[in-house]
This record gives sequence, C-alpha cells and structure tokens, in this order.
Amino acid sequence: MSKVIAVNSGSSSLKFQLFDMPSEEVLTSGQAERIGQEMGAFTIKYNGEKHVTNLPLPDHKAAVRLLLKSLTDLGIVEDLNEIKGAGHRIVQGGAYFSESVVVDEDVVNKVDELCELAPLHNPAHLVCYRAFKE
Repeated sequence: MSKVIAVNSGSSSLKFQLFDMPSEEVLTSGQAERIGQEMGAFTIKYNGEKHVTNLPLPDHKAAVRLLLKSLTDLGIVEDLNEIKGAGHRIVQGGAYFSESVVVDEDVVNKVDELCELAPLHNPAHLVCYRAFKE
C-alpha cells in the first residue's frame, strides 16, 4: 500500500488528508490552525477519534513537523517512507499553471515569483513544500 498526502497551506493554517492508494480511502485528516500566533491548535482525525492539541506553532515548518510526527506516533504510518507523494494546493499559479503539475525546482521558482500575487498563501505553500521534502 502506498500513501499520498494532500495539503492546503493558508496564511495561518495547514489542512491535510492522507489517502491510501489506489483505493483513495482517507486514512486521516486534520489541520493546524493559528500558525504564527501565540497559541495554535492541531487537530487530527483517525479511527473515528478526534485528537486536539493546543500548543505554540511558530511557523508552517513546525506544523509540518508536528503533522509528520503525529502520523508515526499514532501508528497511522509505521514509516514516513510509506508516503509516496504530497499534493500541494497553490492559490495563485498566474499564467504559468492552470492544471496540476509535478513540482520541480522550475515550478518552485515560478511559484516564488508569484508570491506578490498571493502574499499570504504562496510563501506558506513554499515553506510546507520544502518541509515535506526534508
């Protein structure tokens, strides 16, 4: 079984769903909220239970790290290598992107160029993309 995670990074949030492929079964979903504020909240839904933790989330990178740690700590995945791909929703693709693309350095550079068109979202997408790659 391979897994794919879908991510939507907002200016102060990170929403996610982890899918089992190819069945597209949702294994877990959740969100990190109030990123960058004094106190954030992390919610993950798994096996019919909802786990909510209130804690500081200084930036999107910290939210991604918490998400990935939660996936292994809760036993949703045994190893992060089970996740074979991550889909990122980009708010502003400008004239470059009107459909899904495989992200490479050229795509990252173009999304970075477009940050002025979506200054609250595109920078957060780039931080999350890089954090997932680590």
